Amino acid sequence: MINTIKQFAVLPSVLMFFSFSSLHAEALVTDRPDATESSSVVAPHFFQYEVGATAFEDREGVGGLESFGSLLRVGVRENLELRFGWGGYLDSDTESGVNDAMLGFKYYLASEDGLRPEAAILVHVSLPIGDTELSSDALDPDFLLSFSHTLSEQLSLGYNLGGKVETSERANGNETTLSSAVYSVALGYTISDQLGAYAEVFGSIGLSADESPASFDAGLTWLINDDQQIDCFVGTGLNNDADKWMAGIGYSIRWPSSRN
Repeated sequence: MINTIKQFAVLPSVLMFFSFSSLHAEALVTDRPDATESSSVVAPHFFQYEVGATAFEDREGVGGLESFGSLLRVGVRENLELRFGWGGYLDSDTESGVNDAMLGFKYYLASEDGLRPEAAILVHVSLPIGDTELSSDALDPDFLLSFSHTLSEQLSLGYNLGGKVETSERANGNETTLSSAVYSVALGYTISDQLGAYAEVFGSIGLSADESPASFDAGLTWLINDDQQIDCFVGTGLNNDADKWMAGIGYSIRWPSSRN
């Protein structure tokens, strides 16, 4: 999430299985629930785990649920985090099984300074561990440039620009690799020290790919304490290439690699 909804006071957590007292003053910044990736990195010697579930229905009326889609972020240096992701388990009206995973990093490029935005670059490659009908069976790369601006004490703007390639199977059984440009723009609003909201537009533009889905979503985040957050969102497709609707919930937690 973008930074406006990340400033909060410590609250005792009785709702979660884990509870950690704050060991540092840095705000929790997550890369969910919005599609826009944040421009900040996890602090060195900290782990951050983000997990959720998303229900959806496509334009043909096929519905499904993706469960346990997750991202583990590991702070390595002040300007570098490693990222290990998994697409979770898909259960839809037409197919079910395990999705692919991904491996990558986020590198912090610049802090915000006047009109210059905070900036980071993200690079990933897919790991074809999914079930046969869901896996790309290839190491597909993607990259994003992430930017954010502080507009006021309550408002901030985040946006991503990048590209991806995806391997798929043609009707004749041959594989083809298709490329797309990807984008997102998100506006975040701080409602209170614990509660934040956002709205965004996101999608992709097919280069060699046939489809250019565009979607809108909005959501809420609730900061339980300095190291835990829950979230929810709803969204809708803006054209016929996107899902008709989507909705999801999630949970994020951060902890140190050592208490020393």
